[in-house]
Amino acid sequence: MSVIAFSGQIICPALGIDDLPPLIISPKVRSAMVASVSGPADMIVMLPTVSSTSFQGKGSYTGTTDLTLELSPPDADVAQITFTGISSASEQGVLATQNDAVGIELRDMYSRRVSPGSPVYYQVEPYGSRLQFTASYIQTTEGEVASGNISATVHVEVKYLKFVE
Repeated sequence: MSVIAFSGQIICPALGIDDLPPLIISPKVRSAMVASVSGPADMIVMLPTVSSTSFQGKGSYTGTTDLTLELSPPDADVAQITFTGISSASEQGVLATQNDAVGIELRDMYSRRVSPGSPVYYQVEPYGSRLQFTASYIQTTEGEVASGNISATVHVEVKYLKFVE
């Protein structure tokens, strides 16, 4: 199982964007992981710091960046991937943050929302597969978005499945 920690900031337009840290997605591989994810254990994917005025109402998103899982399946046909974390009370299928108006949304390479706790399935190749995802800030309530720090954590579990003939 891997852990992806999300942290970052949303700023008011009057503040300097260049002075603030970006959103960081930092997976750390655990020894009990069923799947092997290539790359360093402390791989970092950065989302930009965004202005609170970037949001245009509930459901609008900003700060999107790519996240790639490289899998080395052990003679499997399909990978079952489950991202688990605390879901937003305001927006179903989104990771909660300490800012009630903003969550973190994950989408797969087909632009489908990947909801926390709901497994998704992808065909894998015996020589390895690269699965593409995106992570974005998403406005989860109506009204203005306040500036502040954003953080969320998910665990990524990968199980391999083999079809029986």
